Amino acid sequence: MTAEQENTLNGVLAELQLPVVAVDRKLNHMTLDSRKITGGELFIAIPGIQSDGRNYIVDALEKGAAAVLVDDSEGFDLSAAAGNESVFLFQALVARLDRWLIVFIGNLLNS
Repeated sequence: MTAEQENTLNGVLAELQLPVVAVDRKLNHMTLDSRKITGGELFIAIPGIQSDGRNYIVDALEKGAAAVLVDDSEGFDLSAAAGNESVFLFQALVARLDRWLIVFIGNLLNS
């Protein structure tokens, strides 16, 4: 994967082994914290220990997130994000992120 691909939504999705989207988007950064969004970021909305990032999808979009990846676990109301073309729902997103982070950290330690 090239450095340019790593800065796109499809580059991230490919790394996570998730289906790519028809219209790719350039990304400035990735964040789990919607308060850090200034425009162009990928917001990853997952359940957390202190709060659930899925509660902040609308806030992230209003602040200019380029895209939002959402853990589509059952039992969570995602109606606020329904129909938004910047929101992408994935089953078991947290598990994919866990595996991706393990590989990413392993690559850092081995380089």
